Amino acid sequence: MHFAEMLKTQLCQWDKKPCFVTAFNSTPGTQIIAQFQSLLKYQFNNEALVLQALSHRSFIHEIPENFQFHDNERLEFLGDSLLGTYVSTKLFRELPSASEGELSKLRGAIVNEKRLYELSKIINLSEYILVGRGELSQDGHLSSSKLSDTFEAIIAAIYLDSNIQKSFEFLDMVVGKYQDSFGDLFTTDILFEFDPKSMLQEQTMALYKELPVYQVEEKDEVDSKFFISVLIKGTVVESGHFSSKKKGTAELAKSIIEGKKYLN
Repeated sequence: MHFAEMLKTQLCQWDKKPCFVTAFNSTPGTQIIAQFQSLLKYQFNNEALVLQALSHRSFIHEIPENFQFHDNERLEFLGDSLLGTYVSTKLFRELPSASEGELSKLRGAIVNEKRLYELSKIINLSEYILVGRGELSQDGHLSSSKLSDTFEAIIAAIYLDSNIQKSFEFLDMVVGKYQDSFGDLFTTDILFEFDPKSMLQEQTMALYKELPVYQVEEKDEVDSKFFISVLIKGTVVESGHFSSKKKGTAELAKSIIEGKKYLN
């Protein structure tokens, strides 16, 4: 049973005593929180902070106001700043020759919903995030946006419970496990995955003083897809059918770079 589901099962009678705190302090509740903290490699002094960090507003909306419990949005705000500091510091130290512009692009390639969603998987966050009944029934606990936001809230909760060093140690642990599986996160190569269109643009400008041109034909009636072509120096070098313009242009740019098709 999902954590949110377990708590809601024990909270089915809001006007009576088992209240929210009672459910949280139940044996299943404390066991689940203990499991989660073991994944974080961090033991909270104030467990109310980790509970708040896990609580999406849809969960809080189903709790009576007299419980005075808060969602994780303020923690998310703080966690975003802490994460930005962590990533900026790592990039600054590990890429001493990178320019300010390159560092900014790299930070954007790391601090984004997609990447944070991937990091959230390291700590199995989808098993612990607290969402409302409706969200849970529609797999809202699997949402990349909710999980990335909650991941930032966890960073802030650790910081408030201890200090910035502990929050950075948590990030070192998660990033380390991520890199063991997917390779170095703090490298210029990550830009290729994050923004292949910009990389292709840089290549064509350096070689030909021209930008690549993306031609898009509107969706046809048969397969409801866009036909997209990429031209370099007036010549089509790659094309294909895609359901999304954004996804299609990015995939074509990535294919061109991988095959070095911009060289002619």
